[in-house]
Amino acid sequence: MPAFKTLRNKWKEILIGESSTKPITIYEKRIIDDLDRRVESIVAMLCQDKNRIYLWKDEADFTNSQCQTNNYRRVLEMSKVYSIQGSHYYKSEMLLKIIEEALSFLYEHSYNANQAYHYGNWWNWEIGTPITLLNIMTLLGDDLSKDERHQYCEVINYYQPDPRYSGERSSNERLKKRISVGGNRVDTAKIAILLGIHTENALLIKQGRDALSSVFEVKDYRPTEKFIEKRDGLYRDGSFIQHRDVAYTGTYGNVMLGGLGEMLCLLNDSEWHITDPHIENIYQMIDNSFIPIIYKGHGMDCVNGRGASRQQYRDNGTGHMIMTSMLWFCQVAPQRYRDRYKERIKYWLKTDKVSSYIEKSTEIASVRMALAILEDDKISAAAELEGNFAYNYMDRMIHHRKHFACALSMSSWRIRTYETMLGENKRGFYTGDGMLYIYDDHQEAYNGDFWATVDPYKLAGITVVDKELEDEQGSFRTPSKWVSAMSIDDLYGIAGMQLDKRGIDDETGQIENLLGIDLKAKKSYFMLDNEIVALGCDITCSNQEQVETIIDTRKINKEERNKIYQTSRSIYIETDKEKTSTGYYFLQEHDIVIEEYTRIGNWFTINVNGSPEGIRQDYMTLAINHGRMPKNASYAYIMIPSITREQMESYQKHVPIRVVANEASMQGIQYKNRMMLNFFEKGSVPGIQVSQPVSIALKDNTHYIEVTLCDPTKECGESLDLILDGNFEYVAGDTSLIELHQQESYIHLNIRWQEKYGLPITFILKNKLNSEL
Repeated sequence: MPAFKTLRNKWKEILIGESSTKPITIYEKRIIDDLDRRVESIVAMLCQDKNRIYLWKDEADFTNSQCQTNNYRRVLEMSKVYSIQGSHYYKSEMLLKIIEEALSFLYEHSYNANQAYHYGNWWNWEIGTPITLLNIMTLLGDDLSKDERHQYCEVINYYQPDPRYSGERSSNERLKKRISVGGNRVDTAKIAILLGIHTENALLIKQGRDALSSVFEVKDYRPTEKFIEKRDGLYRDGSFIQHRDVAYTGTYGNVMLGGLGEMLCLLNDSEWHITDPHIENIYQMIDNSFIPIIYKGHGMDCVNGRGASRQQYRDNGTGHMIMTSMLWFCQVAPQRYRDRYKERIKYWLKTDKVSSYIEKSTEIASVRMALAILEDDKISAAAELEGNFAYNYMDRMIHHRKHFACALSMSSWRIRTYETMLGENKRGFYTGDGMLYIYDDHQEAYNGDFWATVDPYKLAGITVVDKELEDEQGSFRTPSKWVSAMSIDDLYGIAGMQLDKRGIDDETGQIENLLGIDLKAKKSYFMLDNEIVALGCDITCSNQEQVETIIDTRKINKEERNKIYQTSRSIYIETDKEKTSTGYYFLQEHDIVIEEYTRIGNWFTINVNGSPEGIRQDYMTLAINHGRMPKNASYAYIMIPSITREQMESYQKHVPIRVVANEASMQGIQYKNRMMLNFFEKGSVPGIQVSQPVSIALKDNTHYIEVTLCDPTKECGESLDLILDGNFEYVAGDTSLIELHQQESYIHLNIRWQEKYGLPITFILKNKLNSEL
C-alpha cells in the first residue's frame, strides 16, 4: 500500500538524509568519506572462510549479547554507504552480496527464534538488535528478498512482540515480562511502528503509536517503597529517572526524547499521526529538563548515570545528541516551541569552542537541519541562560549565570549514589555525595579525558574518607531522607543533604555499613547571583583514615600560566583564559591543602568498553583537611567562578553573605535581604521558628515578606507550624494550603503541605505597619 511505502521512504530519509539534487556540502562529504573509510576497514576485516564461525574476529564471542548487536551495527554501516548517493559503495553489487551473506550468517548463528530464552543483556535482544536490523531493512528495501524480510521480521516479533512490555523471552526471573518504561518504552514503540511498516500491519503501527502515550505522562512522587519500584519516567519538577533510582535525563531521557522526535516526524501527516494532547508535556520538558542540562553545547554528566564513563560520548558528545533530538522537534513542534528551540540551538552552535556540532555530526539529516538554523538570519541566537533549576525528585540542582553554570549531584533513600553495571562506571564512587560541577569558558573542564584520569576520591564538593574502594563498590541508596533541592524565584537555589555512608542493601533492603566507612555529615549549598556558598557541619567519622572536603579539583596545564594568590581568608586561581579564573572565600578558618599533580589513567579502568591506552592529565586540588576521626568538624566557604583578580579584591572587602547557622540542627545564610535556611530538625533562629525539618527562604522587602519552603524529606506526614515575628494581615500565593493566626507580636502559620511531597510552596505576607505591596 502507498501509505506504508511512504513511511518506509520517510524513515530512510531520517536515517541517511533526503535525496537532493543540490551539490553535497563539505560537511556531508566529510560524513560520507568517513563512512566509506569505516566500511573499507569493516570489509577488509571480514572473515571470508566458507566454514566461518564468526564474521569479524574482534566481535566473535556470541555468548556476549553485545557482540550480536555490534555485528548488526557493522552491517548497518555497510547498508548506509550502499544507500547514500555520493558514496564509493553506492548500489555496489559486491557490497550488497556481503551484506546479504552477513545477515544470513547472523540469523543462523545468533539472532533467531530457535532459543526459548535469550542470554546476556536483554536490551540487545529486545531493543539494540531489532532497531538496527529494522534500519538495515529500511535502507536495503526491495534489494532484500521477500523471504529474507519476512524471516527477519518474524524473529524481531518473537523477541519483542508487544510495545507495552519487555522481557517476553527473558531467562532472568527479575526481568520477566514487565511494563516497558521511559526511554525503553519509546524504543519498544519504535520497533512496533517500524515492524508494522515493514509487514504492512496498520494495527501494529497503531499499537506502537499508542504505546508512546505512557511517556507523555508526568509523574507525582510518593514516598513509599512500592512507588520506588515503579518510578521510572518524567516528573512534575523536571526530573527524569530510569532504572528505578538513577538521575538519567542525559542518557535514557535523551533516548526517549530523540525517539519521540523521530516518531513525530515519521508519523506526521500520516493516518497514524500522534494526537495525544499530553505530548504538550514533552514540549515543556525540553524547556524545563533538557535545555538546563546543557552549557554552551556540553551536556552535564550529573544526569548521565553510567553513561558518563563512555569514552565515545564525553560531555560535548552528550550535548550534541540532545541537540540532535531537539532538531527533530524543530520540524514538528508547535511554532511557539519551535522558535524557542531553534534560538537555543543556534546559541549552542555558536558558543561551543571545543567541538563543532556540524563538523562532528555523523548524520547527514541532522547536519542539514543544524545548518538551516545557523544560516537563517531570521533566527536569532538565544541569550545565555540564567536561572536556577531544582530537580528535587532526582536529587539534582542546576544553576546558570551569565558567565558560568553549576551542577550539584546528591543521593538519598530515593536516588542511588551512582550507577555501575555491565562493566561501566566502575569508579563513580562519590559522584552522588554532593559533587559540584563548575562550568565556565574552560569548556574542557569535564570534557576530554576527565573521567579517565581524575582521582575518584577528589571530586569537588564531596566530603570523603581517604580509604581505597574496590571497583563497583558503593553503588546503593542511602538511609538519608533529608536531601533537598529548591529554587527560589527561579533565580536562586538552596540545597542540602544528610551524608550517611551506610547503604541500603539491594537484595535485603536492610541498612548496612557496606563500605566499612562510618562517616556522617550535614552539607548545604546556596546558589546565588555570582557565587555558590558551601556549608558543612557535624562531620564525624570513626575510621582511622584522614577525612577531607574537596573544595575543587580542576584540570590544568602546567605549561600554561596559573597563578595562585592566597590570603588568610581567600584563594584566587588566575588562568590565562578569560572568564576561567576562580575565587574562593572562607567564612571560617580552615586547614587548606593545595596540590598540583599529574594523573595517569585510561578509559578501560572505568569502563570495559574503553581504551586501555594511558593518558596523562595535570590537576589542581583544593581541599580542607579535617584530620583523622573528626568529631563535629565543619567548613564554610564561597566559590566565585569567572571572576577577575580586581573583582575578587573588591568582593573580599564587601562580602554580601553572613553565616546564620552551621550546626547539626540547621545551616543557613543571610544574603542581602534574603534568609536561606535548612532545618534538619525542629528549631529556631531569631524571628523564625519551625516545628519540623524544612528548607525555607525568606525575602524581606520591608513592605512584605516572601516565603518559599518545602519538605526536604518529601514525606509530609504532618502540617508544618511556622512562627514569624511581626504583625501581618495579608496572605497571597498558595493560600488554600495555609491557615494564619495573628498573635500580638508574631504570626503562626499552619502549612498543610501533605500533598506537595517536596514541591515548593510560595506565599507573601503583608506587613500591617505598611500597607504598600
